[in-house]
Amino acid sequence: MAIISSLTTYFSHSNYGKHQLKQELKKDHDQRGIQSGGATRFSTFATHANSISHCFGAIERCLSSGTIKFDTKAVCTFISFVPRWF
Repeated sequence: MAIISSLTTYFSHSNYGKHQLKQELKKDHDQRGIQSGGATRFSTFATHANSISHCFGAIERCLSSGTIKFDTKAVCTFISFVPRWF
């Protein structure tokens, strides 16, 4: 749950991250971005997780190409869980 919340927070606050994600999503058939919602309900978490899964390929391409880096406080805590990207 922390990883989903961190990714949602990163892309909701980072204008540069949003822009790069939108550019990568243009290459995909499914161009839905990350949907935001409230912070306390489980259904909101499910919405976040579903929207992250839709654009996970685009996020991975952004990370592997180096256009975005997860070095902010919101996402730096889970970098160890995805060592193949860094």
